[in-house]
Amino acid sequence: MDFLIKKNIIKKSKVIVDIGSKYIKILEVHYAGKKVTITNAQKIDSTTMFQDDINYTDIAQAVSEVVNTNKKHEVSVSLPAHLVESKIVTVKNKKQTDIPKLMEKEYSAMGRVSPLTHILDYAYLGKKEENSDTVHYCLISAVHKNTMEQLVEGFEKYGLKITTVTFPTYNMICLSSLYYNDYENLNRLMIDFGNSGTRVVAFSGGIPVYARNLDIGFQTYVEKLGAKQNLVGTPDIIKALTNAGEMSLLENQQTQQYFNQLDKGVYYESIDHVSSRLIGELERIIELCEHNGIGITKIIYGGSVINGFDKRLKHLGFEVEKFDLDMCDDMQAKDFLLWIEEISVGSLYYNALGLAVSTML
Repeated sequence: MDFLIKKNIIKKSKVIVDIGSKYIKILEVHYAGKKVTITNAQKIDSTTMFQDDINYTDIAQAVSEVVNTNKKHEVSVSLPAHLVESKIVTVKNKKQTDIPKLMEKEYSAMGRVSPLTHILDYAYLGKKEENSDTVHYCLISAVHKNTMEQLVEGFEKYGLKITTVTFPTYNMICLSSLYYNDYENLNRLMIDFGNSGTRVVAFSGGIPVYARNLDIGFQTYVEKLGAKQNLVGTPDIIKALTNAGEMSLLENQQTQQYFNQLDKGVYYESIDHVSSRLIGELERIIELCEHNGIGITKIIYGGSVINGFDKRLKHLGFEVEKFDLDMCDDMQAKDFLLWIEEISVGSLYYNALGLAVSTML
């Protein structure tokens, strides 16, 4: 979450490290006044680092090989979602100054979480007037102390000082600050398609009010196809998913090369099964929002989504936008400007960009 953010002093430069089970995304960021400049963007294949327990020393070594090791770096890290317990909680008709003590009580309701074993923190998300009540929204989170110790120690071995630790849900919330002036779509869904799962945050009046992690991700497609096509290697399956995806309308010549080993009929049947499950879960979230008086008008998405899935999103009946800053040089937030130098920062860097801008909030 925003562990250490309260103690964080904004330096002129930072390294952003978004740890995922498929890729580690790295951004080098320069801060000057109210301008955030992305100067470098790299990704590292991390699949071998997730085979057993996560090896943070190996991750730190890989990061050190990307950034300039001739100087010390302050690092902001985003942990994989499954390592963080979190939820959005509401507080009604209380003073904002009372919230810190109220959050301490909320931690005890997070199951197996304890101050003895976990680092606990929260972020204040905002407030709304609802049915004559003043409702405050907060995001509480917990990370196991062993995880934090291994992470910090692993990075310190390579001269990388961790000053901020967050996770995907919080990054998505911070990223939404770039849409502050989209007044027509204050009720929206932000979706991050990951390798092992999909994260969804619902906004009402511009304030995040609901968050959920779905256990359907890119790897779900791989496993489904692997079970149906057990004589086909995983690399061929991943290549087909990455390049062909659901683009059946283009399959004749443009996608035929990906079906030398894969059975085309089995492939599209398996893809449809997983995609239909995912769309069904998204529909249930939208229905839940509507039941609570939140009429979603826009979907913003990023991450590792297969080609063609956006058509399913559009069939839900809302405006759909893929978060991809390669389409523009800069983006104006409420209190700062995000500037992208001449580098490729596409949809895959969704979480990393959210963490980059969180420093300015």
